[in-house]
Amino acid sequence: MGKIALSGMGALVLAGVLASPWYIKTWAQTGSPVFPFYLNIWKGSAPGWDTERSLLFQELNSRYGGYPKNALAYLAAPVRLSVMGQPDLPAYYDGVVGVAFLFGLPLVVWACWRSRLDVELKIGTAVSGILFIFWLFSSEQIRYLLPALPPLAVAVAASSALIADGGRRRRGGRAVQWTLIAIALAGSLTILAWFVEQNPLRVVLGGEARESYLARRLDYYPYYEIVNSELPEGARVWLINMRRDTYYIERPYFSDYMFEDYTIKRYVEGAQTAADVRAQARATGITHLLVRQDVLLDYDQSPIVDDRRSREQNVEKMNMLKAFLMDGTRIIRRDGKFMLIELPPS
Repeated sequence: MGKIALSGMGALVLAGVLASPWYIKTWAQTGSPVFPFYLNIWKGSAPGWDTERSLLFQELNSRYGGYPKNALAYLAAPVRLSVMGQPDLPAYYDGVVGVAFLFGLPLVVWACWRSRLDVELKIGTAVSGILFIFWLFSSEQIRYLLPALPPLAVAVAASSALIADGGRRRRGGRAVQWTLIAIALAGSLTILAWFVEQNPLRVVLGGEARESYLARRLDYYPYYEIVNSELPEGARVWLINMRRDTYYIERPYFSDYMFEDYTIKRYVEGAQTAADVRAQARATGITHLLVRQDVLLDYDQSPIVDDRRSREQNVEKMNMLKAFLMDGTRIIRRDGKFMLIELPPS
């Protein structure tokens, strides 16, 4: 047992050595190897980041997998992760794993208990367990859990094979194997259904225009087309609550990283009038705004609303924001979700 533990620790040390170049690079560029985390403890700097946004980022990451968390939530995490995981939903881990690992985990526990697994598989299982525990108490996003899954998958397959070859239990072992195959098949069909729903082959094979595909997949892409084709080359667009998805924008832009309403919130909080907000935007070279208005202008969702202020004060700030967006501006395009605006000359 001691040899297995020592080998497992050696594997973790090796993993740390392999990962160290990226931490060293981050340290050299920002002043902190764990940037942008814990800037209140270990100072670092990069454009668009400060201690406040670092703390906000840590809070944001803590909300993956549900919030607030308690002991029961941590204990139930394997079941919730397997059964309730959904893509693009932070409360449900922002991804899907499926139930195969949940079904296979007892098999691995049995094989380890009976000392039937090879030492290498035991080490892999131990590393997967350590990574899972670390993941559980950090940010519960499925993409961060992916490195733990391959060794666990191999251990599940080996454990089911051991059960299938177990003499008198051979029939039951075969049933276990076929159950795992059925679960994997169901997962494969789900993946296929998602692939068909996105239908990328048409555009790859030339049956659908690139613009048509992007408009079908990205509801804001028609606005990007206007930005690219109709705005002057000297225009600078401020993206607010637009996911900072800038790959398809061909004009200069400004957008906060992660907290996409951070700057507008700061401008409005520090301003007395809409003209003050506009002056600050113009001072940074902003000529146009592309805004997700259904969030920004909705009192119940808007980041401008601060629970520490009275409703009257919040309404005043919301009216200031609306005046900044509407008064004297030219609305180039607008629908129920997005709005593209040209600011008046300064």
